[in-house]
Amino acid sequence: MSSTILVIHGPNLNLLGKREPEVYGHLTLDDINQQLSLQARQANITTGKVLWSIVFTKHNKTA
Repeated sequence: MSSTILVIHGPNLNLLGKREPEVYGHLTLDDINQQLSLQARQANITTGKVLWSIVFTKHNKTA
């Protein structure tokens, strides 16, 4: 019997490996997803992924 795990990614993870790699590392979100999928298959776990991304905009208004 297989278990299922839903992986929910937070905002800005698409920038992993690109923005400040000295702080956040060199792995990209795709690298992480591949590792998750491999480990899940080895443990007979099905994964579903949801990319949750919100774009915030700053509006400057002058009176």
